[in-house]
Amino acid sequence: MTVSRKLDKIYDYIKSKGYDYEKSAIESLYLSLKTFPMVLLGGASGSGKTSLARLFANACGANSENGRFKMVSVSSDWNCPKRLLGYVNDEGKFVPGLITDYIQIASKDKEFPYFLCLDEINLSRPEHYMSPILTSLETRRFNEEGEIVTDPLMDDGSFGSDISAKYSYSGISIPDNLYIIGTLNFDDVSYTLTPKITDRVFIIELKSVSLKADFFDEQHFSVEPLDIDNTFLKSEYINLADCREDIAFLKDYSVFWNNFNNIIIHDAAKVSLRTRNHMLFYVAYNRKYKLSDIDTVTDTLILNKILPRINGISDYVENTLKALFLTCMSTGGAGSEEYVKNSSAMQSAIANRRCRYPGSARKIMLMIRKYEEDGYTGSWF
Repeated sequence: MTVSRKLDKIYDYIKSKGYDYEKSAIESLYLSLKTFPMVLLGGASGSGKTSLARLFANACGANSENGRFKMVSVSSDWNCPKRLLGYVNDEGKFVPGLITDYIQIASKDKEFPYFLCLDEINLSRPEHYMSPILTSLETRRFNEEGEIVTDPLMDDGSFGSDISAKYSYSGISIPDNLYIIGTLNFDDVSYTLTPKITDRVFIIELKSVSLKADFFDEQHFSVEPLDIDNTFLKSEYINLADCREDIAFLKDYSVFWNNFNNIIIHDAAKVSLRTRNHMLFYVAYNRKYKLSDIDTVTDTLILNKILPRINGISDYVENTLKALFLTCMSTGGAGSEEYVKNSSAMQSAIANRRCRYPGSARKIMLMIRKYEEDGYTGSWF
């Protein structure tokens, strides 16, 4: 079964459970996890973020019953990694964290994918309590057996004088069959994300919820989940050298991102080499599996990897967004300033002119509208 067909089956399974997500969100979730094994699903409360994480895992054959799906609810008082990874108590004993044993279980069952859902990840600051995980993921590399390995999550000092715990957990690292999906709230009581997060992970925004009941078509009454092995999701590219069969296209495509990056005025929002590589991997997988056309993929990448980096109150933010809007509209030169005069002009341009990257253009228009109303904007509000 081709990757495209498997994604169709996953979409049908999710739809059979009464959830009508955009098919592009399913495809983007797959390509994002294939590129880097941690993805965030963002949206307003009730937009189906947690359900999508669970149903995607279920559709791949992973569930709570077989122990290959685990849900962890993030608490607002998490300010260090001890709740996730463990700590030494007052008696000198190491207390495993919420995911320590789960990581160990996944490490012993490399044939199948395991999913960890961190629910409401920004109730606390993820760059604090997830720091060891983010750092470890940055060390991913292929070993001689073709497995993806990382540096350990904890050093021997993490276990204090507990020799038994040191024996059980020393050297624990993130296996190449563990995939982390975090849900991200877009509201006033949650933390915004720092570049340490936005630079590393894809952020997929779930748009408005569809209330139509067309998911009750006859073919969607009963759809069985797939029972896939880990090759479906395991990364094939970690370094650009791994993409050698597509390197000519990727070199040409990187010119677009270099030009795009020059438009971004604020240095903190510019595309990093890490982000560029992730976007090139994403495109390489898309081409390999013949999923979407290049403009659709580029539109998705602007939405998921570029716009979440842009936020603030300065003129830099406003001017950057207006310049990016013109790129998304594929227009410029004399008279183009009329298209970015204000958010209403942008909305009119989207409605009346051909737009190369419509999703991104609409999102930028909404970000400018937020800036006009509040003097501040960001990718979520």
